[in-house]
Amino acid sequence: MVGEPAAGLRLPTYIKKLIMLFNTIIQRSRTEQYNESKMFLSNYLSLLIFFLFSLGLSSIILGLSVLLTSKQDDFQKLSAYECGFNPFEDSRSEFEVKFYLVAILFLIFDLEISFLFPFVTCLDVIG
Repeated sequence: MVGEPAAGLRLPTYIKKLIMLFNTIIQRSRTEQYNESKMFLSNYLSLLIFFLFSLGLSSIILGLSVLLTSKQDDFQKLSAYECGFNPFEDSRSEFEVKFYLVAILFLIFDLEISFLFPFVTCLDVIG
């Protein structure tokens, strides 16, 4: 403990009380720090468990899909399309930019409508 006197030394009572007060303050602060750190970790324990569970489950699903799928192309995959024509060129050709612009504009206006719809439904209440 803090301030333990030597064996043969006598201290006045007010100094003994002061030393006892300091010792209790130190013990309480240590306990409070321990409790606060314990509370902090217990608040995030459920989040850590959920993260580990989701990581494990996704790893299992990915591993099973790699192990259980067939790796050889079958007749159906190598056959012509529904129209009966063989493909003219590789299907991974580049798209023109206008298709990307149309897709981005669609997403922007679609999101705008989805955000405006709740506002319009309660417009009479808002005034």
